Amino acid sequence: MFRHEMRHGLLIEGGIHHLDQLRNLSGTDCKTIAGWDWNPGHVRDTTAWRGSDAFDGEASALLVLRMTNGSFASYEGNNLATGKTNSWYGEYYRLECEGGAAVLDRDHIVRVEERSTAGTLQTREVPPVEVVWEGHQAVASQFLDWLDGGPPPATTLTDNLQSTAMLFATIRASETGMTVDVQELAQELERSLES
Repeated sequence: MFRHEMRHGLLIEGGIHHLDQLRNLSGTDCKTIAGWDWNPGHVRDTTAWRGSDAFDGEASALLVLRMTNGSFASYEGNNLATGKTNSWYGEYYRLECEGGAAVLDRDHIVRVEERSTAGTLQTREVPPVEVVWEGHQAVASQFLDWLDGGPPPATTLTDNLQSTAMLFATIRASETGMTVDVQELAQELERSLES
């Protein structure tokens, strides 16, 4: 029930994971974020819409991210959508690249969309990567490998600070209507941990 009463519920409960995945897919950290989260029932002209959904706080979001390597990403999240929806572990990602696009939808199949020399759209499926461990088991395995001298896992504190800074920057951007420097915020978080 608290998810329906809290401020910025979409971003805090799910969006932080999506923002982290955008970092993963772009292979870099986020430089700046601009955008908003809101509740459609709070922005309509009439009070008749207030209380028309199950969320007291912000249940929709639109964001634009500029990454540290110069690439851009956009994020759209909506806990109130009535059309095609993607549930937890069924997110939709689309990567626009020089030669086409890579798409992952709720069926968990990666598809590459490209234009042929004749201009027709061609789509091919990419076979899934075989892994020994996935999910929480993969995190535990990576941690144990690191303890044995392997590479640091992706779940280090420094890495998680980047995602946390993205979340805090998103909330700040929404509340102020300003573009927020994520790396400046990440440095503030690091300094606060050191003191």
